[in-house]
Amino acid sequence: MGMSNVSCPRACVTFENYGRLNNMVIQLANAVAAFVNPSTAASPASRRSILLHDSFRASFGTHSDYAQLRRTCIFASWPPARGGRARECTPVPARAMYTGQPLPRALTPREEGLGRAWLMLGAVRADFRRQNAAELAALGGDFSVVHVRSLEGSCAERHQRQARASSICRHAPAFVLQTLRSVGHESQAVVVCTDHQQPAQVALLVARLNATVSPHRDPMRDVMTMLRCKRFVGNSASTFSLNVASVRAAVFGDALSVTV
Repeated sequence: MGMSNVSCPRACVTFENYGRLNNMVIQLANAVAAFVNPSTAASPASRRSILLHDSFRASFGTHSDYAQLRRTCIFASWPPARGGRARECTPVPARAMYTGQPLPRALTPREEGLGRAWLMLGAVRADFRRQNAAELAALGGDFSVVHVRSLEGSCAERHQRQARASSICRHAPAFVLQTLRSVGHESQAVVVCTDHQQPAQVALLVARLNATVSPHRDPMRDVMTMLRCKRFVGNSASTFSLNVASVRAAVFGDALSVTV
């Protein structure tokens, strides 16, 4: 992220969440780039600390390492992690923070990926990471992940807006297997991460791939599995998949990921 031993300004900004966990990751990564990071903020005078609005608490309170977050001047507004920053901060519209409106310039893909990596890997509690490492060890290290989403029935429509085929939305086994093979999958173990909205179609896919379904309902646990797998097939209409692909590219220089 290009940050080392930054000082945290007393002036601060705050904003409500804009959707689910992965949207919040984008909001916070944009906020750090716009207000905290000296290499991407508009000027030293424009730098601000970030006070997490209470609407982030349910999603970030389960896995966050608050000491690590404070290294990038992100402070929780709730006890016991408040960090002495419970005071009036300048509000920023939630959607503007999601779209990156306060950024003084467009970030490079690497800058975006590293900013999200900090929130999805670096600022995750150690016990959470240890549990994930034990789960991955049980899979043997060399495994593939397929991320299938229904997106409340909007998956096909979103793909149409992108002028993309929507086979991934139907969890079509032949299409998924072909896509897996395009990133080097042969006969390794496969984990399917899903939003649990189309159980019958997921069951058919799992049977065809001889795969296992991630048991987690906590999306951050699935995030960490997707980040650590050898090969990743994601859904191009899903912010969840796109965040994972962005981080894998920035951190690992990954050529074994594809979003379809």
